[in-house]
Amino acid sequence: MHMIQAADKAALLRVCWELGLPDDAAEGVFYAALELHNFELDKERRLKSVVRRSRELEEVASLAHRLNSAVQTLDIADLRRIDDEFKASPLRLHLDPPDPLETVFQHVAMSNVLRIGDVLLTLSSIARLMGKAMPDGSKGGRPSNQIHYAESVASVARVARLHGITPGQNDDFLRLCEAVFHAAGVEVGPENAIRLFMRELAPFWVPIWDRGGGDTNERESADPPAPDVDAVRTTPKKGQ
Repeated sequence: MHMIQAADKAALLRVCWELGLPDDAAEGVFYAALELHNFELDKERRLKSVVRRSRELEEVASLAHRLNSAVQTLDIADLRRIDDEFKASPLRLHLDPPDPLETVFQHVAMSNVLRIGDVLLTLSSIARLMGKAMPDGSKGGRPSNQIHYAESVASVARVARLHGITPGQNDDFLRLCEAVFHAAGVEVGPENAIRLFMRELAPFWVPIWDRGGGDTNERESADPPAPDVDAVRTTPKKGQ
């Protein structure tokens, strides 16, 4: 992974603090810039067509669903062995409280097998949701950088709106996105990416963000409004 120069990181964090973002939110914005920076340095190789991305997401959704089916149809003795091996390993699978399923899973046989199924079905639902929200790739052609830039704007927007900065072509959000694009080494401004985000991505993703992500069934049945969006969910990481 390529790192952002210290001076550029400091400038970005200074803008975040001047806009009133707390440290954890500033860290989330920085990692949006870091992901964009790595894309920008390697975009010729990493940029995929919408058709290819949609196909890959659907393959992940299908494989996750099939893998869960395969696991759940194993012989009961094999399922117990898998559950025992998980218990003996350092890996632990837990659901966030106060999810009632966590309480159920603690008191049933082969709870790790059930958690594996929950992870796989959630992965299948998320991948299928993202495929539905893809831009229309029916025309083919060279992938557009603006799609990825708009996805980066989405990552910034998700953090910013939690702290009183409204996404759009307003001064604060534009300044924040400009700082992200500058730190990432993007040679164009964020205005077009913000417009693409507001027109095609925000109408689908903002209601889901407002619901806290929605549950698995809600995500599976979500019906995106017409054409065209995709988003990158940026999770702050420690120690970078």
